[in-house]
Amino acid sequence: MLRRLKLLTPLTFLRLQSADLRAYQWTIPGILALVALIGFLVLPVRPPVLTDKGLINTVNGLLNTLIGFYIAALAAIATFKNDTLDQTMKGRPPVLKVTRGGEVNEEAFTRRRFLVVLFGYCAFLAILLFGLGVVSLMVAPSFATVKFVAVLRVVWLALYFAMCASLLVSTLLGLHYLIDRMHRE
Repeated sequence: MLRRLKLLTPLTFLRLQSADLRAYQWTIPGILALVALIGFLVLPVRPPVLTDKGLINTVNGLLNTLIGFYIAALAAIATFKNDTLDQTMKGRPPVLKVTRGGEVNEEAFTRRRFLVVLFGYCAFLAILLFGLGVVSLMVAPSFATVKFVAVLRVVWLALYFAMCASLLVSTLLGLHYLIDRMHRE
């Protein structure tokens, strides 16, 4: 059912299958998020998170710019005339399993489709993170009265760090392709 929900189409990046890609989808972001969470929790004086000069406000300031960048990159890649972008990726191209008419097929990705899916994921994640940040800042005062606030904070921080790490790694992967791989034959 979730695969059919059109609003979740940008999550296609996480459904791509490739031995090379798995590290960028899950392993590296997971390690970065875990290191960030542990680092945050062991600091003797924890940095502010939900204040005017805290983590969320700072990240949301960056996301204001990044959302526009991702959407511009998505539009540019989708319309850029370059025959090499429309060739199937060399080596072990990412594949997506799709079901049409009851048949499961694997579609190998072209460079253009890969970059569109990647930057679509980045735009989606940036918008989601921005919204999560805004809502968190708005409801933070209400959580001061919740008894299990310490557990809730750790779970929330783990999710937030995981999403930020995924966005960072995906952005760097996209930049690699825009800088280096897109212009190769």
